[in-house]
Amino acid sequence: MNRARQALALYRVTWTEVSLGWVPLLSSRRNDMPGALEVAAIPELIQALGDEKHFVTAHVLLTQLSAVRFESLPTWNGLTLHNNADGAVTIDPAQRGALKQRWQRWFVTSPRPATLP
Repeated sequence: MNRARQALALYRVTWTEVSLGWVPLLSSRRNDMPGALEVAAIPELIQALGDEKHFVTAHVLLTQLSAVRFESLPTWNGLTLHNNADGAVTIDPAQRGALKQRWQRWFVTSPRPATLP
């Protein structure tokens, strides 16, 4: 299994809202963390944005791997999060298509922009 798939299968994203915005925390469901991802993983992570189960993790990993500048409030790099009254964070999976398009545009642009288009 390549590292991108392994990361998508193992990592779980939890969110914390702080005064400056949203902060994603990546944790593994098991003790075996995948090795560092490389730029070669970007195409597979972009494809994973279409998967309802993995799109949030893929977006967080892409943001970290690409080192694009991003905002953390009111959205986190274009991802809209809702903090429910019970403290649970919900993310509408309907955002997948728009995120995937933005990352695809970023990937094919040369030189790559410092922020998502």
